[in-house]
Order: sequence, then structure tokens, then C-alpha cells
Amino acid sequence: MLLDKIYLHVLFESNASHCFVSPEFIEKLSGDPSKMDHVLCVNTLVASIPHTDVIFRNFPLSIGGRNLLVDLVKIVMRSFDLILGMDWLAKYEVIIDCKSKLVSLTTPKDENLNIRGATLKKQSRPSLLCTPSQ
Repeated sequence: MLLDKIYLHVLFESNASHCFVSPEFIEKLSGDPSKMDHVLCVNTLVASIPHTDVIFRNFPLSIGGRNLLVDLVKIVMRSFDLILGMDWLAKYEVIIDCKSKLVSLTTPKDENLNIRGATLKKQSRPSLLCTPSQ
């Protein structure tokens, strides 16, 4: 997946209410953040972040050559550049099939895309393969 033309490590997380981006990845983005109209308190499995009000709105996330917009809240995290939460998962009608390692979604133009988890030999972390549904 690409965000602002940069490859990233993504977690599809149905327990997250929002979408999140790491501060390290934010430094690579070309857009400007804005302040949320409220402060968000975030709890994770590894840490509790007291509050955040920094958001990047309407960033194009490129999946299979299609741009899907995402609002990203800045939080400190390890292992991932981006967490896609329920707001984004619901918007794009995402279905996660853990057994098949397949994520299916619907674009705004009603195209179905499948994202399959894969580990490539020359990479140290998983990659995603995206194909239109049949």
C-alpha cells in the first residue's frame, strides 16, 4: 500500500475506532496536519497515550491503483506505520478473512478489491498483494 507515494506497513484493526499514523511516518508525508475539534484519548495494548488532537485529513491511500481517502490521527506506535480502524473499514465495506489471509473491500465506484497477505523472500516483513475481485 502507498500513502503519499510511500510504501507502508499497515495493520487492519477492527478494534480501533479511528485510523492512526506513527510520528516517524508523518515526517515523510507532504501534507499539513490540522487540529481535531476535540482531544482523543487513546489506549492500546502496549501503552496509554494521554491525548492527541493532531489529524491528517483526506490522505489518499493507494490500494491496487485506486486512491481511498483516510483521516489519520497521530499516535506513537511500534511495528506499523498505519493502523486502519473501524471508521475506514466500515466506509469501504472491508471484510477480513483470517483463514485465507485475505482482506476484501469495495471502492467508491463499487469495485471489489482483494488484498492478500504474503511474505516475499527478500523482505523482512509481510507485504500485501492486491487484485480486483472476480
